[in-house]
Amino acid sequence: MRLGLLIGGAVALVPWVLYLSLTLPVQYEAHNWRYTWVGFDLFLAALMALTAYCGWRRKQVVMPLSFAMGVLLVCDA
Repeated sequence: MRLGLLIGGAVALVPWVLYLSLTLPVQYEAHNWRYTWVGFDLFLAALMALTAYCGWRRKQVVMPLSFAMGVLLVCDA
């Protein structure tokens, strides 16, 4: 079940990233604001997919990947 949630989360982030890249304003006080959020969400989706893959293959690296993914999710919240 958790593996399905990871895969679903990674897949669901792809349209969200596309939506953000098209709708975020081009100009902000901070430079490259659009690239920052789109890059962050792409990295989060890739980390979710990698964690799901490692969990499916029962790799030991799944624990540090899960921790890193959790940290990114807290930062995103």
